[in-house]
Amino acid sequence: MGMTQRAREGKWNGGRVLGYQSINKVLEIVPKKAENVKLIFNLDYSPTNTKFH
Repeated sequence: MGMTQRAREGKWNGGRVLGYQSINKVLEIVPKKAENVKLIFNLDYSPTNTKFH
């Protein structure tokens, strides 16, 4: 199976993914790390961030 097909099926193609861990080539959310990802996203896309206005 090629990388494009794996992506279409929502499967992981390798590499590091913040907030997840690979268990038998399946990505599982790591709740503690996922909270950090949410915080980073919310800080970057907050209404007070003038970069996106």
